[in-house]
Amino acid sequence: MIVMRWTFQIKSEKFDEALDLARDGKKNIWSNRTSKIYSSEIGPLNTIVIENEFEDMAARDKLNAEIDAKEWGKWLARWNKVVTGEGKNEVWNVE
Repeated sequence: MIVMRWTFQIKSEKFDEALDLARDGKKNIWSNRTSKIYSSEIGPLNTIVIENEFEDMAARDKLNAEIDAKEWGKWLARWNKVVTGEGKNEVWNVE
C-alpha cells in the first residue's frame, strides 16, 4: 500500500474556506478512496494536509483518471485561490 500526502500552506485569511474546500473535495471528488484531512492546531500555522491511501501506484493512476472526469478542474481553480503555493507532495510505502 502507498500513502500520498499533500501538505499545503494556506493564506491566513482563507483558512476556513480552504478547510471547507478540502472537506468538499473529500466528500464529492475523491470519496471513493480512504482519505484524511489534517488541519494545524499546534505546529505549522495555516497548514492543511490531505492524505489518500492506494493499493499501489497503478490504483492511484486509475483513480486520478476517474477524478479528472468529475468536477476536479472547478474544485482545483477554487483551491488555488486559497493556497500560498508553498507545500509538498509525498508518496510513502506502507509496510
